[in-house]
Amino acid sequence: CRPRVVGNDVKLNDDFGFVFAGSGCSPVMAKNTMIGNGKVTVHVEQGATTVIEDNVIFGGKVGMLVSTTSKPDCRRNNFGTNELHSLKVTSNATGYFHDNRFKGGEDSIVFVHDGANPHLDGNEICDGEAVGVRVTEGGIGRFAGNQIRNIPTGVEIALYADPILEDNQISMCQNFGVVVEEEGIGSVIGNTFLNNGTG
Repeated sequence: CRPRVVGNDVKLNDDFGFVFAGSGCSPVMAKNTMIGNGKVTVHVEQGATTVIEDNVIFGGKVGMLVSTTSKPDCRRNNFGTNELHSLKVTSNATGYFHDNRFKGGEDSIVFVHDGANPHLDGNEICDGEAVGVRVTEGGIGRFAGNQIRNIPTGVEIALYADPILEDNQISMCQNFGVVVEEEGIGSVIGNTFLNNGTG
C-alpha cells in the first residue's frame, strides 16, 4: 500500500493536518502546503515509513511528530516557524531527514528524546528563540553536515542523551554553540564553530 498525497492545501484544522500510522503505511506525501494546523501538522506513528518531500509546513504547535518506532524519509521540506518545535522525534523512532529547512519557534527547533535515533544530514536549522537541536532523556541521533545558526544555543545535550555531532557548522549562537549538561554524553567531532558567544 503506497498512496500518494500530493498538491493539497491543508490549513487551519483543529488537531492534525495528516496522520500516518502502522508498519504497512508507506505513502508518499509531496508538494503540499500545510499551514496553521492545531496540535501537530504531520504525525508519523506506529512504525510508519512515510516519504515526505517538497512540502511547506508551518504555523502549528509542532510541525512534524515522529513516534513509536516510525522511520520516515523526510527531504527538501520547508518547515517555517512552528510554535514549539518544527521536528519532534520520540519513543524509539528513527528516520532520515536531509536537505530540509527547519525554522525556529519558542522552544527547540528540533527535539529528540526518549530513545529516538534519527539521522539529520545537510539541513538548515535556524532563527529560533531558544535552542536549535535539543537531545535529552536518552535520545541518540546522528547530526552531520547541518547548518545551525542564529539561535541562542545551537545544540543542547542532557539527561543521558548520546548523539553524534559531526561536520556541522554552528554559527551566530548568542549563548553557546554546544552545551552538555545534566549527565549528557555525546560525541562532537570535526565541527566548525563560528561567531558564537561560547563555542
